Amino acid sequence: MLCEVAGRGGALLVVISADQVFTAAELDLLGGAARADLAVFFVVTPGTTGWHGGVAPAATAPADGTGTPSAGGTPPVDPVGSAVRKQRAALLAVVPELAVAPWFPSRPGGVGALRRAVVAWAAGEGPRRLATAPPAGPHRTVPVVPGAHARDWADRLDRQVRAHAQRIRQHLAIELAHIHLRVVQEIVFGAGCAGLPRVLDREVHALSQLATVQCDQAVDRLVRDTGTLVLGRPPQDATHRRICAAVQTGLAGSRAVRSLERVLLVTSAGDIADVTGAGALAALDAYPGAPRTAVLPPVAVALAGGCFLHFWGPGSTDPGGARSWLQHVLRELDRELQREVSHRLDAVRRALGAVFAEAVDHGILLA
Repeated sequence: MLCEVAGRGGALLVVISADQVFTAAELDLLGGAARADLAVFFVVTPGTTGWHGGVAPAATAPADGTGTPSAGGTPPVDPVGSAVRKQRAALLAVVPELAVAPWFPSRPGGVGALRRAVVAWAAGEGPRRLATAPPAGPHRTVPVVPGAHARDWADRLDRQVRAHAQRIRQHLAIELAHIHLRVVQEIVFGAGCAGLPRVLDREVHALSQLATVQCDQAVDRLVRDTGTLVLGRPPQDATHRRICAAVQTGLAGSRAVRSLERVLLVTSAGDIADVTGAGALAALDAYPGAPRTAVLPPVAVALAGGCFLHFWGPGSTDPGGARSWLQHVLRELDRELQREVSHRLDAVRRALGAVFAEAVDHGILLA
């Protein structure tokens, strides 16, 4: 969830105390952030005993990002800089890709150096993101490869869609099994039945984002692979955007039959209701960010407010009943998500097939 939000319009700010150790889960998260090329800033705060052992200079962090102030002659003992160096070395031993990430100590005087670094990053990041989506110019003619009609592209598109759908469905089924284990642990060893809706809502929110990312990746792969067969070369950025825009137009027709803008809502009875429309998706987007440019709208799963009221009531202290409710909900979610993934990719198959069939018939990409 954190990486998805940062990727849409921000960066990661990681705060760690001087006597804290990065956990395996945190290192895995930071490794994922590095692979996603997200901007990461680190701040080290005093430990439980505060900054002891010397006088920390008032200088701010240098440009090398280590947070170690420069001083002439023999500097006094600097526990602040020492803590920053120690934490940074421990992280880079596992995630060396974050060597360029800046580190800042949290000093009594404030975090001015961090504020200036974030402002400087934002000033350059805005134009960079705008440059990745330039305005559409006049369309160049994109010819179809000779003999495209004989390249079996439609059958290969069908096979690819089935393969992508099966892979995503299997992955989501595995994640639902993991969710079951984590929520049961919360019931048995955590906050009990009262904590179930909070943890489950967070888990299905993350599951929604996972399903969204995997569907987006599958669509991009379908456009690229099928475009390579029909056009004779991988579609360049401008051509890729033209094809995706045409597919989105084609999907508008399928929404008249079954909306792709759909929220799966878990009710207090353990059933799955659906709410459709762009407003439903907007209500679920708790974090602001850049608007989506993907072909498909996001996959969305959430808990209705009645679930929280049900498990906060006086008669909801039965762990066995809570676990039974949870199993029923996850079975229903599995069934609905299987259908949703298949429906989405099948709709893309029809729209993408229509775009390329028209291109093959006319000899050029008409999108």
